[in-house]
Amino acid sequence: MKNIKLVLKVSSKYNKKRLDIFLSKKIIQFSRSKIKKLIINNFIKINDIIINIPKKKYF
Repeated sequence: MKNIKLVLKVSSKYNKKRLDIFLSKKIIQFSRSKIKKLIINNFIKINDIIINIPKKKYF
């Protein structure tokens, strides 16, 4: 898999939403299950910190 860097801003309507749900709404090319796998396998960062818990509410 090639590295892709996306920068996303989180609006207030996504407060208290799960990370996997937020990303699936913003990155429509990937299914939510694919995004969950990316998160679990340490491919997702928030502010340069690796995130690996899809259900956690980060915003």
